[in-house]
Amino acid sequence: MLASELPVEITLSIAEFLELEDKIQCCLVCKDWLPAFQESLFKQVFVKNRCGVRTLVDTNSSANRLLQRYGHRTGTLDIRNNNLDERQLYSLQQHLPYIRCFNWAYTSVCQLQSINFCGWTLWAECLTSLKITSRSDDLIEIRHTLNLICSNLHQLKRLYFHTSNTDSFTYTFDDLELLNDQLPELTYISLSAHLDDMSPDELLQIKNVKSRPCFKTLEIDIEKYTCEWMYYIAAKYPNISTIKTIYFQRPTGVDPPTSQALTLLAELPRPLQQLESISMSVKATCTYMYRDFVNKLRVFDIPVKNIELCVSFGWALNNSPTDCAPLTADPWANTLEKISITYFRGCSNLFNFCNGVDYYPRLVDLDIDVFGVSVLLNIVFASCPSLKTIKFTGGTLLHKSNSSTTLISHELRDISLLNASVFTKTLTYISMLCNNLKNMLLDRVNIIESERGINEKSCIDMSSTHFTKFHIRSVLYDICDEHCKVEIFLFPSSVEKIEKTICRPQIPTEDVWACFWAEPGPDCRLVYLCSQKIGEEAEKIDRYFRTFSYKPHQQYSKDQCQELVKQLSLNSWEDVLYCGYVTFKYGSVKNLVLGA
Repeated sequence: MLASELPVEITLSIAEFLELEDKIQCCLVCKDWLPAFQESLFKQVFVKNRCGVRTLVDTNSSANRLLQRYGHRTGTLDIRNNNLDERQLYSLQQHLPYIRCFNWAYTSVCQLQSINFCGWTLWAECLTSLKITSRSDDLIEIRHTLNLICSNLHQLKRLYFHTSNTDSFTYTFDDLELLNDQLPELTYISLSAHLDDMSPDELLQIKNVKSRPCFKTLEIDIEKYTCEWMYYIAAKYPNISTIKTIYFQRPTGVDPPTSQALTLLAELPRPLQQLESISMSVKATCTYMYRDFVNKLRVFDIPVKNIELCVSFGWALNNSPTDCAPLTADPWANTLEKISITYFRGCSNLFNFCNGVDYYPRLVDLDIDVFGVSVLLNIVFASCPSLKTIKFTGGTLLHKSNSSTTLISHELRDISLLNASVFTKTLTYISMLCNNLKNMLLDRVNIIESERGINEKSCIDMSSTHFTKFHIRSVLYDICDEHCKVEIFLFPSSVEKIEKTICRPQIPTEDVWACFWAEPGPDCRLVYLCSQKIGEEAEKIDRYFRTFSYKPHQQYSKDQCQELVKQLSLNSWEDVLYCGYVTFKYGSVKNLVLGA
């Protein structure tokens, strides 16, 4: 049977497993496949510009005719950079009657008064996921829009509603109760809003609230009355797994009373036992509030697995404590599996993670973003024996060569260094200890040369590592003794080890020369560029360095190198060639990515 003779049902089944680009290609290749693949294409509709919406709702357009024919199969609608008027929204609902997921992002700052959101009723029985991202700054209209959505879409399970207004709007105890009553099926809610004060009367009402066992994720700012709101969350959502974000920023001169809330929280049967992920933001002058909070929760033995901790600079009030002690995640050390830590500039003195005292036996994912801090990899490996992924930003990664932990192998698989510094011996240390390391990302990384023999060439030795993917966006090699930064790197050809089976040669199969440098971008930031030379171009670079040395500036003048540069047509690399090159050794690599 020819492919063109396949029944439409079989063709449609084939289409379900193909990527979007492949579906479109099949429409072009075989006319008989066109109906089935068009129907499959319309399972998801993406509109990325204003013209796209107008075309879809224009009854005279071919796109609208296709929408009328296949729109009943569409389950996801994604609209970006568009503002919908009443007619357009109503038309989309008519042609796409069974939408389950609607993502709408509009970027222009405009009013929404012209939109009659009563049209949401056409999706009232089918829409279960709604994501709206807006740059509108009219809080009254934003509140009105959200109220209309909650009044009509009672089947929603996921609601994401964010605006660009940093002040956002407040939610009171009654507001949150009303939202829960209007949307009884919700399991996830994310709002750019913050919870308001809680009165003593409202605190006493919490024991009578109707619980929502299916609710899992609450993303809304909790800036004050933290223990009171934690009691509400524990009572209202007994199986909640994610809370984001709790702020410790001393909004008032006097802390609200919390003893009654904690007493009531303790009366609940095993409160917050399903809580796995919690996000917290701490002002540097309010670290005592954070420590006090986590110490109070310690008695409930909450098995938190994921923590996001952000520490920023803040001014203290006249009557507030000035205790800015370092912060740790110690209360949940035995259960944590993922930690993300961000410290803004000026707060790195509070960084105290992996201090050699705390032990995280289950931690598998560590993300550290701290400007100016030095992290000892020995201590990280010793403190986190199960670690699989490290992302390190903003500081210096190093190790102590005389540490007793250097002989202990580690199961690390992925490492990413961003805007960071690392010593060559540390990279070698990682390569030797981490036999399962498969993926590595270097982005704006300054590689500092460790001790090197007089006649030894500059080299980064990770020859014990066999990469699946090695991605280098931008790197520099810093030779401190010579006050020199090298921008050219040689990535040798790589052939996979032959073990039990014969494998194909890996990429690259020939030497690759790469030059990384930074240029000012249009937004006054540095844009990191990468230029590569392979094949004949790589042979020219190789000839240049065979003629002089791997560091021409040590023995020759620029004028001496100039003639060969012009002869080989390497003028674009002229300045960087003079400073020499560095060899980056690895055992093998399947996918070498240089640049963005």
